[in-house]
Amino acid sequence: MKLKLALCIPVLLFFTPVGLYAAHCSATATSMSFGEYDVFSTNPTDSRGSITVRCSGPEKHEVFFSISMTTGNSGTYSPRKMTRVGDAIEYNIFTNPAGTEVWGDGTDRSATVSGTGWKDAPRQFYFYGRIPGGQDVAAGSYTDSVTVSVEW
Repeated sequence: MKLKLALCIPVLLFFTPVGLYAAHCSATATSMSFGEYDVFSTNPTDSRGSITVRCSGPEKHEVFFSISMTTGNSGTYSPRKMTRVGDAIEYNIFTNPAGTEVWGDGTDRSATVSGTGWKDAPRQFYFYGRIPGGQDVAAGSYTDSVTVSVEW
């Protein structure tokens, strides 16, 4: 039995002025889709998405920013859960492909990702999703909604 899984990643921007000059950043994020999940496999199912941050402001000024993610609908980072009516499948989002650092808000052993931007030079960051193998769940579509925040 295989399941179709998708993760919606909305982007929420918070404005925090840095320094004496006006800067503005915008961000876009891709949704992450895990495709089909085989409940009989012990191997994890992996996926990848991206966040692109573009800042503008006075030339020759760096804009420092931090990217965080919410727990999604599960309310916890360890593990996050995608749900459908009456069922849930555990997964998580990581800052690295090895899956050793959970991307969160800096609490509950999660990490944020920091970066710098220059005028009109987009920066792309990848996030890595993993569903551990061996989860016995019913067939259907499972979703979660995680909010990405960029503060500068």
